[in-house]
Amino acid sequence: MKLFNKIRTCIGEDDFRIIIFKDNINIINYDTIIDISNNRIIIKKDKNLLIEGKNLELNKILCNELLIKGDISRITFNE
Repeated sequence: MKLFNKIRTCIGEDDFRIIIFKDNINIINYDTIIDISNNRIIIKKDKNLLIEGKNLELNKILCNELLIKGDISRITFNE
């Protein structure tokens, strides 16, 4: 039963998460993409997540997950 609960927790993950790597950002459980450009991407969750940089591109899009690649200079939350 403990194993089943652990698997269920992993599969049913619904927390908003941002995982930052050297040249990309993985965003999990976002609401919507508000704006996309070469130097700015805005993602909506409870607040707006603003990602700024150069040569930004969406590398992977799943129903609730994004992978953004590029030269990322700043990440901020805005209301």
